[in-house]
Amino acid sequence: MAQKPHKPTDDFRKQVETASGLGLPHDQICCLIGISDETLRKYYDTELGIGKARAQKHEVTGEDGGPQEHTFRWLDK
Repeated sequence: MAQKPHKPTDDFRKQVETASGLGLPHDQICCLIGISDETLRKYYDTELGIGKARAQKHEVTGEDGGPQEHTFRWLDK
């Protein structure tokens, strides 16, 4: 039986961006969302890049409210 096609949502996009910012490898992000690596890269390539960039910016500038804060909010849902 074939799987239903994946439909990206804003919630999935936020989860991918946050997980990427935390440095999770693609295989772990795929497990969180329930998709393959191919689907992750197809639909969430931008979020993967943004998550890493924001995490690096936070490390360099030391700004409050970085990826950790977003993770806590995400985990509280």
